[in-house]
Amino acid sequence: ASCPVKILLANPDAAGVQRSMYEIMGLNEREIEIISTATKKRHYYYTSSLGRRLFSLGLGPVAMSFVGATGKEDITHAKALIQQYGDTWPEQWLKAKGLEDWADYWRSVS
Repeated sequence: ASCPVKILLANPDAAGVQRSMYEIMGLNEREIEIISTATKKRHYYYTSSLGRRLFSLGLGPVAMSFVGATGKEDITHAKALIQQYGDTWPEQWLKAKGLEDWADYWRSVS
């Protein structure tokens, strides 16, 4: 493969319809199984010449409220908050995600 380091996301379809893509990348059956049973937005699979390993970033609810927001609805909501609140939009985002204490903390340090 042309990319010496890969970080692959959890994918329940890895062992099914997308298996051939993972085989082309050089993954074996066990690695494909690991990716297909890993937890989305929590587990990642690292491969390089140095080795291969499943890892977790261990992100808490605040970080996940931002980096885990990848759907169209979340992106539209974030853009609307940025438009309305400018630099203070993260406070509103945290409130909308039910993280009131963290929103208060963000306001106190910004």
